[in-house]
Amino acid sequence: MISSDRLRILHRWDRSRLSAAAFAPSVGLSAWTLYSWRRQARLAEAPSPGSPFIELAPRDEPTHATDRTSDAGIELSLPRGITLRVAPGTDPAELRRIVDALVA
Repeated sequence: MISSDRLRILHRWDRSRLSAAAFAPSVGLSAWTLYSWRRQARLAEAPSPGSPFIELAPRDEPTHATDRTSDAGIELSLPRGITLRVAPGTDPAELRRIVDALVA
């Protein structure tokens, strides 16, 4: 498991939109260290057989009386009971950053 300090640095790097070579000196690390930490974090997130996973499924019926449009986007059920409704046209990179922040 990757430490919370390392995850914070990885999130800062991601939000900075800088290359590893440009960001690493600001936190006193090498670019290779950032790449290694990112790989470890991704491996830790990867579902293994029998582990919990995030299920994506289309909705046939609205879940709330005010939610009447079926083409309004998708709904994601995340761990810890978090539900995220995503509008059509949402930037995938931005969605990934939001999901990462919610499940961290």
